Amino acid sequence: MLILTLFHAALAQDTLLLRDVRPVDARGPQPRGDLLIAGDRIAAVGPDLLAPEGAHVIDAGGAFVTPGIIDAHVHISMAPGAQWRPPLSEDEEAARRAHHLRALLSWGVTTFADPGISREDAQQIQALSEQGPSPRPVWIGPILSPPGGYVVDVIPGLPAPETPAQARHFIEDFDAALDPVGVKVTMEDGFIRPVWPLHDDAVLDEVSRTCAEYGLDIYVHANEDEMYRRGLPLAPRAFVHAPVSPLSDAVRDQLIASGTYVITTLSTGMAALLEGDTAHWDDPRVHRSVPLDELATARDPAIGVAYRRAVAALALPRARWLHGAAARVAGSPRVIENQVARMADEIRALHDAGVPLVMGSDSGNWPALPYLQHGPSSLLEIEGLQERAGLSPLDVLTAATWTPAQMLRIDDEVGLVEVGMTADLLLLPADPLEDIRVLGRPMQVIRAGEAHPPADWLKAR
Repeated sequence: MLILTLFHAALAQDTLLLRDVRPVDARGPQPRGDLLIAGDRIAAVGPDLLAPEGAHVIDAGGAFVTPGIIDAHVHISMAPGAQWRPPLSEDEEAARRAHHLRALLSWGVTTFADPGISREDAQQIQALSEQGPSPRPVWIGPILSPPGGYVVDVIPGLPAPETPAQARHFIEDFDAALDPVGVKVTMEDGFIRPVWPLHDDAVLDEVSRTCAEYGLDIYVHANEDEMYRRGLPLAPRAFVHAPVSPLSDAVRDQLIASGTYVITTLSTGMAALLEGDTAHWDDPRVHRSVPLDELATARDPAIGVAYRRAVAALALPRARWLHGAAARVAGSPRVIENQVARMADEIRALHDAGVPLVMGSDSGNWPALPYLQHGPSSLLEIEGLQERAGLSPLDVLTAATWTPAQMLRIDDEVGLVEVGMTADLLLLPADPLEDIRVLGRPMQVIRAGEAHPPADWLKAR
């Protein structure tokens, strides 16, 4: 029920009245009316609301309003394609990260979760987010990989517990510094065949005990049947990637029974198809939000070749003579399209089976990957869920707002257009239930009650 008490007499002047809006959220279309924001909260929703003295009024003219987008898989410390550019100074890197935060906002992302970041990087970005402007950051950390395993083989310097005591120490250290919602555990032994070690049972048991003690959820990196099977005994809150191929009936049944969330990350495959996609890279929204050097990296064919060889080197580390051929085969559009189709089909199958799906783009990903920019990738994921996985616009909107809020346990704060919620909202020119792509063209992005057109969020303050 959307009509609630209006206490305008007690409101300060930091109020915003959206006149004549059509709210839409995971519950579907809501009654047309007005929406009042007081400070950072939704204060009232209903017909013919009175504007408190001093309130700023926006005549929306029947525009649609939705919750802000929640991207539940963002690597905000990583700059796409950074491996192929000269390193930045400390000040330049901080400025770049602040820009990426603003870029997310300009694309309507008002909350993001980062499931793979060092404590030091997270502390810096937390400080940048508090200086603002920024989406709400949610930390899932530390990311725990065995020594020599994935992810430390790809990004050295991340925690690699060899003993149960080390695992506990890394979790306690991150928890004391950042108040995360969970811990991420890797279950990745290789892209083509086993090349990386996995955690032993003693370490995993200690991770479970420590997380239970500190009230932390477990998030598992896994993307194939065997990895899911190994991860399910940890009672994970979520798997941070959808399967890249069909799960077995036994594993799918366990997943359904567990109620575990699955973060979609379809963009990890779709991004490779952006190489040479002139329409994408010429989009004015991409140009205004992506730094020029990141755009140049993404548009350089030679870097595309180098990236594919880097992937081949990870998959086949002891077969250098195969890297060129493997890169050519794996990087062909036909192979990539088939991979994306398999992943999309499995996402749809999980949805139809009742598995709760959460939108996550994996933007930033791995610094060798040039194509998953912060901001545009969130919309790429949203569009892929509709156009490739065949989810309805309402299902996609739910996966990008309410379901991630529930997964991250912030559903008392965000995810619905409802009184008392934080005013993280999008004002849209058309109905997202007709075409979800309109989420990428907001008229206004509202973060904690502050409203600006997308381009204005990109201005440093």
